[in-house]
Amino acid sequence: MSSRKSVLIDCDPGIDDALAILFALASDNLKVAGLTTVYGNVGVDRSTENLINILGLTNLSCIPRIGKGAARPLFAKSLGERLVHGKDGLGNTDLATGREGVEIEDACELA
Repeated sequence: MSSRKSVLIDCDPGIDDALAILFALASDNLKVAGLTTVYGNVGVDRSTENLINILGLTNLSCIPRIGKGAARPLFAKSLGERLVHGKDGLGNTDLATGREGVEIEDACELA
């Protein structure tokens, strides 16, 4: 029996991070203890909403802890929302599978 490695994933959920999150959640080798969001291609509020919607695609009965992180770069000038993956960060899918009652913590609390 192999033990699963516990991980915390810090991301700005767009298309690439959505796939990485889903692969990590399905892995037999990883235990996703938490997921944190930050500013990236879209703002932190939208990236947090994207994460909740991505988790809504799963059949997980118990989702990992979720933390909302930095709304801007800590040391560099903000580039603003770059909209590389569309206005919603997920290729303009307007994915709306969100789960009701998801608790969002401060990302620093998950570390």
